[in-house]
Order: sequence, then structure tokens, then C-alpha cells
Amino acid sequence: MSCDSSPSPPLEEGAKPTYVEPLSKSDISFFILSAASLLIGIIGRKKGGDLFCFLGISVGTILLIVGLYLSYQTKYGSIRARDMILKEVEDLIVGNEQILDVGTGNGALLVGFAKLLNKGGVAHGVDVFTAVTDDNVSRRKHRKALSLPYRNAKLEGVADRVKIIGGDPRNLPFKTESFDFAILSMLVHNMSAGTLDRTLVQMTRVVKNGGYVIVHDFWNMTHVEDLLKRFNLEIVKVFHSDAILPLQNCIIAKKPEGGILIPDEVVESTKSKVTAPIKLNELTKEQEEELKKLKKL
Repeated sequence: MSCDSSPSPPLEEGAKPTYVEPLSKSDISFFILSAASLLIGIIGRKKGGDLFCFLGISVGTILLIVGLYLSYQTKYGSIRARDMILKEVEDLIVGNEQILDVGTGNGALLVGFAKLLNKGGVAHGVDVFTAVTDDNVSRRKHRKALSLPYRNAKLEGVADRVKIIGGDPRNLPFKTESFDFAILSMLVHNMSAGTLDRTLVQMTRVVKNGGYVIVHDFWNMTHVEDLLKRFNLEIVKVFHSDAILPLQNCIIAKKPEGGILIPDEVVESTKSKVTAPIKLNELTKEQEEELKKLKKL
């Protein structure tokens, strides 16, 4: 099941889009481990000599650097990713395309693509917004997350060119050959091998013949490139960020005009690695009413 177009509370006066993400638990954990290692290094010098001091400070410094980098990517990665991708694909867009942003999150990339479209084009965002339990805390978080990308689109003036739904990227709720572009940005590093492979199979399925599959992350994407080649997609471009932290990579692959046939063994191998399906819930009546009010603003 899926939910079409996300509800959002009324927009407050002077509101601005929210694209900066809070630090994740993994980011914070690196800082905690770094502080603990540095402390061990300092104490170790008195208790165990220079070796403990050297190991503690070295490990602590490495963890601190990794933590700072991941924190930077978490807070500002979506904006850098958007600018990087849009710059590379702008010449490929006419304006009437159907675009799919897989794992749309706060909608930064979704809104960026929507700005390149005219009235005939639509940017679709899909994410596991509705993958929640029945407890009240989770439902509150769910409503907040579900509303954010639509709110940002409203503030950026492109809500009429955006559709946002809840769905599992491993089983995209769209017909085959529905989109001109399918993009997966800043999610590879959070996915297991099975989830990533299955998601790429689904993205390739829903892209039209002659359309493009785009994958972006700061992770090593040799596996992604190899898998897309196995799907018989043409690797149009592989490029890297020219920013201070040059670890962001992006792959643009084109689906042949004549279509493709993904080998059965590839599809079956991805199924065998995938965990239990994510449970999805439809919009509540309360959320549907909230959405109707927002569209009238």
C-alpha cells in the first residue's frame, strides 16, 4: 500500500525550507568513541607508557575525523548532492519528464528536480515514511517526516510538480517503465548488499527505455557500477565531487532504447538477500483532511 501526496501543517509566516539534517546516532557514536579513545590515551601515558598513549590518541583522532566527516555529510550532504547531480543532468532534461527520487527524505533533491520541470513534468518522491509501529511516539515521528518534503516543496513553489508517497524501495509501487529518471542519493552507505541490489533492480524496472538510473553516495560504488553493467545499462558518466571533501561519487547509467532483460539469476540472488518486507500504512483520515486544507492555501 502507499499514500499519495504528503500532508503538512499550515505554513507559518516567513517559513523557510528545512534541508539541514540533525546528527544521526551513528555520528554521535563516533564522537563518543573518539572522546573515550583520547581519554584512554591520556590516562595510558601515566599508567601504561607511551604505547598506550600513542594508540589511544591515534585511534581517537581517526574516529574524530570520521565523525566530523559523517556529521558534515549528514547535515549538509543533501544540498551538496543536489547541486552536484543537477549540474550534471540539467542538459538531459527537457521539462516534461517523470522523475523518481528514491529515498527522498527531506525532499532536497526532489525539489531541485521539480524546479527544472514545467507543468507537464512531475517529480515523484518515495520513502519509507509509513514504516511505523502502532505506538503514539512512532506515529508522531511518522507524521512529521511525512510532511517535511511536501512542506519544502510548498515553500519552494513547486508543490504542483511534486508527488510524495510512502513505499518500500525494494518493491517500488510503480508500473514498469513509468519514469524518465530514477535517482538514489546518499543511501548506498545505509543499505545492506541485498537491499541495495534489490533497489537497483526495481529502479531499472520502473525506468523507461532510454531513461536514466542515477546513483550517488560518498561510499565506494564499484559494486553499483558492476551491477548496472550486468543489467546491460550503458554507463554514461562516472564523476566525483570537486569540493573540499572529494569522496562523493555519482554514476549515470542509460537504459537501452530497446529495453533490457535482467538475468533471472540476478533477480533471484537479490531476493534471497532481502529481509522481511517493510509494513506500510495508508494515510489516516486525520492526515487526509490535513492535506486537503494545505492544498487550499
